[in-house]
Amino acid sequence: MKIILSSILSILVCSFSYGQTSNKVRHELGVNASGFASNYLNFSGVVQSNNPYSITYKSLRSKGGLRVGLGGTYIKRDIHPPNQFSSDVVNGTLDFRIGYEWHNLLNDHWSFFYGLDGVIKNVRSEATSRTRLFNGRELVDIDVWSVARREGFGAQAVTGLQWNIKPRISLNTEARVLFVYTEIETGTEFRNVPQEVRDFNPGVDFDAKLNTDFERTLNFLVPLDIYVVFKLNKT
Repeated sequence: MKIILSSILSILVCSFSYGQTSNKVRHELGVNASGFASNYLNFSGVVQSNNPYSITYKSLRSKGGLRVGLGGTYIKRDIHPPNQFSSDVVNGTLDFRIGYEWHNLLNDHWSFFYGLDGVIKNVRSEATSRTRLFNGRELVDIDVWSVARREGFGAQAVTGLQWNIKPRISLNTEARVLFVYTEIETGTEFRNVPQEVRDFNPGVDFDAKLNTDFERTLNFLVPLDIYVVFKLNKT
């Protein structure tokens, strides 16, 4: 399914690119500055970001163009509790979007845009640790692997405003209607279990498979995030 989605998006991008070769291209790089703006303006309340893309890129012509967004996190922890086995925990997220937008100038400083994106969202949490099980004679160390994984793809419609402060610096924000179809896997696996441990512990399911669920969500997201946009070339 991901291969099909990627192929469709690639075809759309190529179609839009070759369909508008007569116009000059403007390249824009955006950075999510919501946290900085909140601290700088000293908001009394905490504004929760609802846009996961840390960096955006646009390749625009006179009426619109390609838009891309990327965001993610990666955290690895080595936990060493006293008198217990150590464990490794890895948490990560990846958010990616690619689509097309149309835009119109309202005046010299303000522009309005709207568009459609294909979206990929991945969230993963893994933990590797050990436990001890009896084999009839002694305790044996067994590797235990736990995982919680969410892999989603979908689409979103967007609309937003951009304030052109300087010829090469702008601010923008956007509202979104987002639909995501997500596959969720959770579970625990025992690894490298000797046969004698299996035989002595018949009540333990050493061959348990991951649980798989599916989720469909539709979210209406108001414009809470502010992006600082830098125009990378003159047009």
